[in-house]
Amino acid sequence: PGRRPGRPPQSSSEETRGRILDAALKVFANHGFEGARLKEIADGAGVHTALVHHYFGDKGRLYTAVLERALSPLREKGTLLLSPDMDVRIIMEGFVSLLSFFFMERRDVVLLMTRESLAGAERLQPILTEVVRPLFKEAVAFFDGARAGGKVPDLDPAQMVLTVVGAVAMYFTHPQLVAHVTGLAAMDPDTVERRRTELVRMLHALLVP
Repeated sequence: PGRRPGRPPQSSSEETRGRILDAALKVFANHGFEGARLKEIADGAGVHTALVHHYFGDKGRLYTAVLERALSPLREKGTLLLSPDMDVRIIMEGFVSLLSFFFMERRDVVLLMTRESLAGAERLQPILTEVVRPLFKEAVAFFDGARAGGKVPDLDPAQMVLTVVGAVAMYFTHPQLVAHVTGLAAMDPDTVERRRTELVRMLHALLVP
């Protein structure tokens, strides 16, 4: 018997799902949740709108799936970095590098999260609770242990983590501002690498006795 119209063969379902998520990320980043239209997402993925409903149900579930797909690898890689036996200097450099690569390569995700944050971040709360907050708590626990062992100064570990994340994030969420203030081509790969290297050096000097 033939397939039901609108349903892809099993072998192509993951590829189709991926195309829908890619298209949805672009539309959500450009228009926000409220301004996004499922037809535009479907057109961008080259599928019928019915397929979007088939895979994701509604716009809210699609939005959540987009963020989970984008942010889950960040948590997984971050967790792997937080070995209690690892040198604090290596941990700091690893986190700065991980975050720098993420912010540099996932511009659509950065735009989407910045847009939603400015709007109150209400729709980000589920994914922040599920993915981002656990990684934050793991990092705080690591630096708390490092503080207890005298490996970092006697500072609030939550503030240390926020400082590292903020130092990386600001550069990538406001590249035009950075470019106008410094006169640098902020997103040029060589400039980004210099920023990453200098930030690591500064954090080592400030936070590692």
